[in-house]
Amino acid sequence: SHTQLQQLACENQLYGDLLFLPTISEDHAFSASDKFLEACAWAESTNISFSYLFKCGIGTFANLGVIVSELIAGHVHSPAESLLWGFFAGNMTAEDPGKWRLCDTYLPYPEGGGYVISWDLVQLLLLLADDLEHFSRDDVAMGAWLAPFTHIKRKHDARFNTGPESRGCNNTYIVTSGETSLSMAEKKRRLETFGRVCAEEYRARPSYAYNWSAPVDKCCIMSNDIP
Repeated sequence: SHTQLQQLACENQLYGDLLFLPTISEDHAFSASDKFLEACAWAESTNISFSYLFKCGIGTFANLGVIVSELIAGHVHSPAESLLWGFFAGNMTAEDPGKWRLCDTYLPYPEGGGYVISWDLVQLLLLLADDLEHFSRDDVAMGAWLAPFTHIKRKHDARFNTGPESRGCNNTYIVTSGETSLSMAEKKRRLETFGRVCAEEYRARPSYAYNWSAPVDKCCIMSNDIP
């Protein structure tokens, strides 16, 4: 609404951290993947120089200090490699196989609560944008769009707690989605004060180490030994 736009404009004057995409409607079935591409196009148009793009949801808490330091130190991948870094889902049943049209499961994708993509892949997607199939979820779209490219380092990292259901709280997590503004503020306070994000660690469900050499039905074997 006009009132909401005015409120957002006032907020943006204070913090300068909002990007308006007036050509995309929230009611549009493919708004998520469209918004990602539009945001990438905006980033390219500003001539901002950067090597990685971190995509996250509105309720995502991220320890950016750890993410940036590991990227700079080369702990995640070689600088010569293209990178897609997050928590990968590889055996998820397609919500609407008729619209998916590929198979009964989605292609492996980094869960949308938060993932890192190298700038060269952003440029590749912008180059191909007119020919890309659009999807209702940007993470599913990312898996499909980049599936043909074998030069990409797909880094599965259990420290990304970014699925539709939280795995709990663990002090090794560097990205956690599904948070509220209050819980994010509390995580930030604990991290700055005590060097940890959890008041108490707990496990809500198991995790897995992605097996890239296994077929999709065996890629993601749950384990209680992984946070």
